[in-house]
Amino acid sequence: MTERVHRMLATIASLVACACADVTGDVPPVADVSVSVPAVELSLGGTVALSASALDESGRVLVSQPIHWASNDPRIARVSTDGVVTGAGGGTTTVTAESGGRSARVTVNVRMALVWVGPGLFHTCGVTADGFTACWGGNNAGELGDSTIFSSRTPVLARSPMRFTSSDGGGTQSCSLAEDGRAFCWGANWSAQLGRGSFDRALYPFPEAVPGPWIFDALTVGDRHACGLTRDGQVACWGGGFSGQLGVTTASAQCPAVNEPCNTTPVAVEGVSAFATVDTGEEHTCGVATDGLAYCWGENSGAQLGDGTVTDRSVPRPVVNLASLDHVSGGGMHSCAVTTAGAAYCWGSNVFGQLGVDPPVSSTTPLPVAGAIRFTQISAGREHTCGLADDGVVYCWGSDQFGQVGNGSGGTAFQPEPVTGNITFTFVRAGAYHSCGIADDGITYCWGWNNAGQLGTGPGFTQHVPTPVAGQAR
Repeated sequence: MTERVHRMLATIASLVACACADVTGDVPPVADVSVSVPAVELSLGGTVALSASALDESGRVLVSQPIHWASNDPRIARVSTDGVVTGAGGGTTTVTAESGGRSARVTVNVRMALVWVGPGLFHTCGVTADGFTACWGGNNAGELGDSTIFSSRTPVLARSPMRFTSSDGGGTQSCSLAEDGRAFCWGANWSAQLGRGSFDRALYPFPEAVPGPWIFDALTVGDRHACGLTRDGQVACWGGGFSGQLGVTTASAQCPAVNEPCNTTPVAVEGVSAFATVDTGEEHTCGVATDGLAYCWGENSGAQLGDGTVTDRSVPRPVVNLASLDHVSGGGMHSCAVTTAGAAYCWGSNVFGQLGVDPPVSSTTPLPVAGAIRFTQISAGREHTCGLADDGVVYCWGSDQFGQVGNGSGGTAFQPEPVTGNITFTFVRAGAYHSCGIADDGITYCWGWNNAGQLGTGPGFTQHVPTPVAGQAR
């Protein structure tokens, strides 16, 4: 290479360096970051687009300076790279806009209003007025549906673009009913309880549609199985069927992970084709037919099927001595029902007073709940029961070891006792060891065991009286 070429290359390099220096020098440093608003209010699942600008010392906008967005707590509010914030969980956090070493913060308050709540074993799921599913509590199997396996003591948003009408928590899984009638489930799948056409030990921490042509009007989740009620009155169940809780003579598969027969997708219950309601217990299922008669199937070691025996049944058997029923609820080893006139009956094991009968005895057939209270709803938990009276008062009875009866005593309630607080409710559901209800002012309360955060009330091991779920619009 000649000396002349060397001189030309050196000249070019010098010019490039000077040009770069000039460009760098033309861009003043960032003196401040300005955001469009200092604070925003969001509903759970709602979104808002924020904007921010980098400013120089004179307050002029530095158009070429990029803005970097970050959330202080993504479980309350998520933010995209272009500043779109999504309410992901009830509570308050901050979103930061950063550029050139300078930053500005936006306070984000996320609030929710629930219209449905479905307590499970160690977690709870609900549906907001906008149709989003929110869950809280234990999440070791992904049962909160937020794409993580991190538990949360306050509500978090299940990751799905769908809008839902109801949601229910089970043992280690959850399901929600979409507005279009499809079932979506998430969590553990070793008993095929997600209905996704398979069984495995993988975890599915966000809602996925149950395949097939099934369109449901109602959805209910047990410990390892789930059932849906179709719009033409047919009940179809999927998941584990060791005790016959699927309602079929022969299950469609065998789930080797737990060594039990299972349905990997919904299969129609045999024998009864016109149901009006359905509800899953832990390992049994009950429904009210369109003629007002109740049927139950599955485990019966505690006489929870109400057919006068303690024999497990793989297909629906009529509950004896009951008619004109509005709905029926399956619990642990007991079941309860309410007639169209508001009379409540329970049957099965009464070791913890969960039947609410006088005298406190177990029974293979239905017995009237003491007190002659007119109920509009009844819900059976593992060892307790709750009912909504026609005047809006919630009564609970049975074991109060973990505060699930809600009367503040911690003892066993052998007959219905009103929950503490003088709250008027419109909805109540019993989980395994906790209970939840929605008051007539729209505030959701939970009470009972809180070991995994299933009350949604934040810190605390138990709550013996109704306590508001965190992050609600008041």
